[in-house]
Amino acid sequence: MKQGAGLIKAGIWCVLALWTAGCATAKQENGTAKRSSGERQLNNTWAGKPFKDLVAAYGEPTSVMEYPNSRNTTVVVYRDNEKLSASCAHAFTIQHGTVPTVVNYFCR
Repeated sequence: MKQGAGLIKAGIWCVLALWTAGCATAKQENGTAKRSSGERQLNNTWAGKPFKDLVAAYGEPTSVMEYPNSRNTTVVVYRDNEKLSASCAHAFTIQHGTVPTVVNYFCR
């Protein structure tokens, strides 16, 4: 009898562990999906647009970083900008040429 009760108890713990892990996974996927959707939308909005338009919309970036192995590319980052969601650091890759242009956007 004790052995059967131990198996039932172990089974209940396994079910609880799987259920809890499933909830955590679903939450993470939903948050990632929301971020991906917003990321795609901002990427579609800004890709190919002049950098000056980005600065006109959001002001001067919080930081500017050189892109490794590329002399004509930088990454500009906006943090704590009232016009952008506070859920991430907003990074735009800028290609410098005759007209500096936004290449893409990342939310990290």
